[in-house]
Amino acid sequence: MKLKTKLKVCYYLLKYHIQKPKITVNEASLSGDGSFVDVRYWISRPSLIKPKPKIFLIHEESGEKLNLMKMTKFGTIRTRHHKLKYAGFLLFYNRDGIVKQGDRVTLYYEQLVSKSVMIKS
Repeated sequence: MKLKTKLKVCYYLLKYHIQKPKITVNEASLSGDGSFVDVRYWISRPSLIKPKPKIFLIHEESGEKLNLMKMTKFGTIRTRHHKLKYAGFLLFYNRDGIVKQGDRVTLYYEQLVSKSVMIKS
C-alpha cells in the first residue's frame, strides 16, 4: 500500500471508529401550544444506535422525567436512524406544562447525554 493510502486509512480510523459517539442538540423548543417539547439533534455515529434505544428528557429544576410521545398506529415520534442519517428529531409529551420557555433540560439518548439544553419558544 502507498503511504497516501495508509494515511487515509489511519485518518478514517481515528475520525470515525476510535472516536466516541456524541450527540449535539441543535434546537429544543416548545410546540403544540406548549404541550410538546421538540428536540432537533445531530449524532456523530448513527451506525451504533440500537433499533429501540431508551430515550427520555429530564427537567433540571424539578427532576421530572419526560417520555417520548407515542401514537397507537405509529409508535414513538422520533427519527429512525440508518447508517448515514446523522440529524434527527424527538417529540416529548410535556405533561402539565412542566417545561417552560427558558428552562434547562438534559437529554438522555441511550448512553449519550446532552446536558443543560435551553428551551426556546
